[in-house]
Amino acid sequence: MRKLILLIFSSVFGVSCAESNFRGAESGPRPNEPPFESPELQPQPIPPRPLLPSQPPPTCEDRDLIIGAHLIFLVDNSGSMLSTDCPGRTEQQCQQTNREKAILATFDWLADAAEQNQDSTQALSYLSVARFTPRDKGQRLEQINDTDFVSLAARKENRVSLEEQLKFNRQPYGDTPLLNALLLGEQIQADASNRGIDKKTVFVLLTDGEATDRSPSEVRAQAEALQADLYTIRINHLNIDHEQRFAAHKQNMQENYPDWALDEFSDLDAYVEALMALPTQISSAETIEISSSQALQTAIFDDIIRKRLRCP
Repeated sequence: MRKLILLIFSSVFGVSCAESNFRGAESGPRPNEPPFESPELQPQPIPPRPLLPSQPPPTCEDRDLIIGAHLIFLVDNSGSMLSTDCPGRTEQQCQQTNREKAILATFDWLADAAEQNQDSTQALSYLSVARFTPRDKGQRLEQINDTDFVSLAARKENRVSLEEQLKFNRQPYGDTPLLNALLLGEQIQADASNRGIDKKTVFVLLTDGEATDRSPSEVRAQAEALQADLYTIRINHLNIDHEQRFAAHKQNMQENYPDWALDEFSDLDAYVEALMALPTQISSAETIEISSSQALQTAIFDDIIRKRLRCP
């Protein structure tokens, strides 16, 4: 179990081996813990992913240093997520979503690592989750809504609270404005800094559709301002190619926002292409596409946590 936890943290948060060139922060007395409360996608079909993590590579020695992080999930909770997370079921029938399960599994990994590491202050991580989809079409979020946001230290005693607060994932509604996701991410990051949380920030944007932003250039500028690793995981549960996605999104934007294309583009086609390119353009780290929300937990583990193993 200890080797698995070391493996997980070495990928995203950095592990320092005695024999490697990577060094973590020096150990020291435990300070008082500050308060912290609440290119374009390819058109070929997506091969199915395994639902369980594959065999991990070798880990470092037990003496290696674990460094915690602040993992921020920016969650698309637009109307289409109901069929993505709970296919064939209504909102009332959908209990714990696959998004919730994946986020809770991530929390468990972080909490286990902090508990088993000798320097628990240094190994302690934080986890934040924000819903960026507004309830009104075209609305731009300027502040965090307490009912659509949770942020806490990854300690086992906080798990029940996290599980309860994540229920906002069960009421999908609205569109997919990526600018809101980035604005919320910036606020969460600034709030953590103001509270004395000095941890590496890793953003994970979860979405199943195309962006519905008025200004693609504003979205790109906001992403650059974050200055942190940002991964986008897109769930293509319909397994449709780029041409089919383009046709569907063009119809959506034409019906709901017919005038927005004229702000920055000469025609609707160019505008829709720019919207579809945004997930790749704003992802400073990587854009990951999966075919089912059931594979979300594996994607987080394999493509974000494990992938950046630094031990030799």
